[in-house]
Amino acid sequence: MFKPAVLCLALTFAVVPVWAEPLNYNVVSFSESAVATVNQDLMTANLRIQEDGANRQSVSNKVTERLNALNARIRNDKALKGALVNRSVYPRYSKQKIVGYTDTAYVRVESKDFQALSKLIAASQNEAAVDNLGFSVSAEKRSEAVNELSRQALKNFTARAKVLSETLGFGGRYKIVNINVQSDFRSYAKAASPMAARMANMEAAGAAPEMNIEEPGTEEIVQTVNGSVQM
Repeated sequence: MFKPAVLCLALTFAVVPVWAEPLNYNVVSFSESAVATVNQDLMTANLRIQEDGANRQSVSNKVTERLNALNARIRNDKALKGALVNRSVYPRYSKQKIVGYTDTAYVRVESKDFQALSKLIAASQNEAAVDNLGFSVSAEKRSEAVNELSRQALKNFTARAKVLSETLGFGGRYKIVNINVQSDFRSYAKAASPMAARMANMEAAGAAPEMNIEEPGTEEIVQTVNGSVQM
């Protein structure tokens, strides 16, 4: 009565290593990549509004007025997107006594229309100073490039897997064991700080400069597929 049960248990135990065995041989690991150079299409300006004075309320009121004027210009141009990054008020001391206050507001403005942002900076020179300028690839454009490069990298991966299978004598047959997709972004932007310095000098001289930006910079996007296949 008990012999069939013992035989069944032995058969079940013997099947386990046979089922797991295929992943232990004829496995090849390799990687393939796809690369594209993308023009930076987003310009970002960090603007600073600052006032100093003996009366805290008066100082804050002046900053608020200048901030409102700047925000009005931003809202009037749909090509611009602005945000108040930070605002702080702190006292100034002399001989351990408060002698005045400094109120500072930081505004970040970005746009795909470089001329529109350049005009805003020029028109707002009495309200805000340029801390720095920068260029980057917009989220939409980067996502589009990443998707296309992912497709290409995966095609390269499967094409190489087939070649390896054929070369090793498996007739182009293979199964993907695991796969991992990685992104790498390398920016090659033109220096923005010298540009900001030139603008600051022109502002000090009473000019209202507008920049003519033709080549803001590029970004190299690399999609790499790492994985293993079994022949």
